[in-house]
Amino acid sequence: MRSRVSGWAAAALAVAALSCSGDLTEEKARLAAERAREGLQPLDAGAMEQDLDAATVEKVQKQLTTLNEYMGPITGKLDPVTLNALEAFQRSHDITPDGRFNPETLDALDAAANARG
Repeated sequence: MRSRVSGWAAAALAVAALSCSGDLTEEKARLAAERAREGLQPLDAGAMEQDLDAATVEKVQKQLTTLNEYMGPITGKLDPVTLNALEAFQRSHDITPDGRFNPETLDALDAAANARG
């Protein structure tokens, strides 16, 4: 009878150990996910802080309007509506949608707007 009780006790301890380590694993995973979220920045972080002249922004707004991506006023001012339109253009042209006025984006925008006329 004693070996039977010991067997049950060992099984109970094993189940308890597994459930505790499972909780610990879940807690570690939750903390890791929180740290990862805190470390992530949106792709367009800093896009509003780009140092752009008004003529460049105005040209991009006109091009995006030609392509039906931008529906706002042509102001030459960088704003969230312009960035959203630029990001939509970038996505549709397999460019990282970061809202940056980089050479890859500007070249693709020139080509697309010229093709549209």
